[in-house]
Amino acid sequence: MKSSSNAAGILPLTGMAAVLEKAAADGDLATIDSMHPVFIKEWRAYKERLREYLQPDGDGAEEKEPIRPDMLKALLSLLGSAMEEMDIDGVDDAMKKLSSYRLPKGAADEFDALKAATAQLDQMLTADIIERINEAIE
Repeated sequence: MKSSSNAAGILPLTGMAAVLEKAAADGDLATIDSMHPVFIKEWRAYKERLREYLQPDGDGAEEKEPIRPDMLKALLSLLGSAMEEMDIDGVDDAMKKLSSYRLPKGAADEFDALKAATAQLDQMLTADIIERINEAIE
């Protein structure tokens, strides 16, 4: 949890996780008992904030404009670059733009996994999924 929150740039969670980790290593049950409920509450709050990136697209996919292949490749490239630089705003922007289009079958099949990987800020998995999408649409 410490690594995940740190990778996501959620410093309050990272700090609390570090304190809990040290308390566990030291056998400090008092600290664990007092901090654990607060930590879990905060962890779940961030889960709710990130939910939109983890949920599959709902109704309305048919109404979306189909994405042109060149636009899809450009947005995937932009997303990949943003992930490499850990540019969270850039990742969010690219994912919102991708979500606004109807994706071809090869990309649509991978899109839920792509949303999850970007929400977790998993650079390697995101790069793998982008590569699979590019291969599927060629």
